[in-house]
Amino acid sequence: MAECFLLETIVVSVGGVRKWLMLRLKRLITMDDSEKKEIDKINNMSQIEMARLWRFAPSGHPYFDTTKPFFEMFKKRFHELGGFTPEISKLIGRG
Repeated sequence: MAECFLLETIVVSVGGVRKWLMLRLKRLITMDDSEKKEIDKINNMSQIEMARLWRFAPSGHPYFDTTKPFFEMFKKRFHELGGFTPEISKLIGRG
C-alpha cells in the first residue's frame, strides 16, 4: 500500500500584501514499495552510518536528492540522532 505525505506552505504578509512563501513544495507524494524500503533503511541507520553516508555519498545519491522524500526524512532523522559531532567527524575521517 502506498503512503502519502503532505509538505507544508505558509502565508506571509509583506507591506500589507499577502504572498505565498513556499517553505517546501506542497504536493502529495505517493510512495511505492521500493521507496518504502529505502525509508525503512533510513530509519534503521545509526548516527555513524548516516554521518558516513552524508560525508561520502557519491554525487546524485537518492537520499540527497531534494526532489525525493528521502532527503527530508534522512536529514530529520540524522539531526534527531545528534547529527555530526566532533567525535564522529574524527572517527569517520575524510575518506
